[in-house]
Amino acid sequence: MTDEEIQREREEAERLIREINATIDRINRVNQENAQLEYELEQSINNVKILIGNCGEMDKAVYEQMGFLSGKVGEADISTKHVFDAINELTTQYFTFKKISTASKNVTQFTDEYHTRFSYYNELRRISLGYVVGLDSHIISSDNARKKVEKAYLQNTEYWLAYCISAVMLWASNEPEAAQRAMSKSLSVNYFNSCLFYLLINLRFNRIDAAKKWYVNYLDRADMNDLGDEWQYLLQAYLFGAFGSDEEFQNIVAQCFQNMLGQVEVATVDFAKKFTKKAIEFAELYVHKSELEYTTLRRTCSEYSEMHSLLSTAEKNAEIAKYYDSLSNAEGTEGEDLSQRIENVLYSLVNDYDDDELKVVQKIKYNEAVINARGDIAIAQANYDAMFAEQQKKKNLGDLLLSWAFADDSSQADVSVKRFSISFMKEAIAKGFEKFVESYRAKEKEKYTFTIDDCTLTCGEDDLAEAEKKLDAHYDKNKLRDTFKDKFVLIYSVMCAVSVVLLLVLLAYFSPVILTIAILVGLAGSFLLWRRIVDMGKILKEKKRKGKLLLKQALDELTQWRKAYKEADAQSVDMLNAIASF
Repeated sequence: MTDEEIQREREEAERLIREINATIDRINRVNQENAQLEYELEQSINNVKILIGNCGEMDKAVYEQMGFLSGKVGEADISTKHVFDAINELTTQYFTFKKISTASKNVTQFTDEYHTRFSYYNELRRISLGYVVGLDSHIISSDNARKKVEKAYLQNTEYWLAYCISAVMLWASNEPEAAQRAMSKSLSVNYFNSCLFYLLINLRFNRIDAAKKWYVNYLDRADMNDLGDEWQYLLQAYLFGAFGSDEEFQNIVAQCFQNMLGQVEVATVDFAKKFTKKAIEFAELYVHKSELEYTTLRRTCSEYSEMHSLLSTAEKNAEIAKYYDSLSNAEGTEGEDLSQRIENVLYSLVNDYDDDELKVVQKIKYNEAVINARGDIAIAQANYDAMFAEQQKKKNLGDLLLSWAFADDSSQADVSVKRFSISFMKEAIAKGFEKFVESYRAKEKEKYTFTIDDCTLTCGEDDLAEAEKKLDAHYDKNKLRDTFKDKFVLIYSVMCAVSVVLLLVLLAYFSPVILTIAILVGLAGSFLLWRRIVDMGKILKEKKRKGKLLLKQALDELTQWRKAYKEADAQSVDMLNAIASF
């Protein structure tokens, strides 16, 4: 063997020795790792034993808190819908308050606009009435009165009353030509109001012949199928006995109204039905909302809004009865002398709104309707339309009587005119109110629909026992579903599933770590799932108890609602008696 061969063998032997040593080192490291793993496995097994041993302690400590919190969560689940209902109600109340607040601001704004734009009109009215009274009583000097009238005229040159009172002033000052010019101008601005003004002025100063001429002038131009609202002042004057100083004149006016009313009744199709229909509309649109609230009914009954509306409607009987009683018992003019009664009619005439005034007043009335309707825009609009929608239409005397009978305030019709209109057609009006009562009575139900924990029950106040049985059956039927819908049950079920998956992984690849995790997750998940299921049983039992209690409270409130409704409904008799008193 040569030296080269020997050297190669020596090198190969050294290489093999190095590899052997390296292999030995690797084996030693593996043995060390195995020893460490065995140690860790032993520790893990010991930990598992400790964990199992500590489960009882966990039950007493941590799990007590978890059970408490879970119970609270269960209770919260029961009440969540009620919270959302309360939030929705609060939201509705907020927007209602917003509408009422806006309407209040608008009323203030338009009222300020009215007084700013039409303050001169109101001043002229005061001066005009003062001048008429002072002209007869000589309370103030003619010169001072004239200065006041002339100043008022200069501030209101587009207003018919300015020319009327100027004509009276010039007539009193014995300036016939100037008086005639002012009179002609007033008639061109507003013919009918001016005629009535001169008619009443002549009655006031007992100039009967002149008053008759103005009466004839008024009737000559009047279109019996297109009468203005100023007719109420002629009727008011008749009702006040303003023509009473001349019996013939009073009879002429009386005969005129009788003929007109007779013609209207004959010529108008379904004349009485119009009053009946208007009475129904008046009652339906009469603004009133019950102050009685039933919180449990609101939470549980899907028909609560209809029930509250029905109670509010029935309560209108008493409110309408009070309204007509006060109207029937309002002070009359029987104790006043003739001149005072005429002045009352003059007051009504001169305070009638001009066209531009009326536009602003209508804005005020609309926003007042919103406030009266407690923010309900639909009701407010309906009431506003009932007041003003007919204003631009042609009207005969029957149409005027209809509007006067249901006018909402004295600015639209004097009390005496309203009473006359009502008494003229009280039978038809009473019939309308009877139909109104029949209409809302038809909406009452013996049974109403309640929803408690997704269980729908249709029952009356006397059906508690039967409803409780249905509710019990609902809870029993859905017990399993409700249990596994619980989020904690789902979480703990997932933990058990993860444990199973980890154990399956061990079939392909054994790992002490995975084994430990699988055991830990499985034990914890199983224990927690079992305890949660036990707790869910308690929670569902409590849920059933509260549901039955809620049902009882709802039916108790249904009893209260029914009693309040029946008491309000019984007052329909008072409403009909109030109409009959006219």
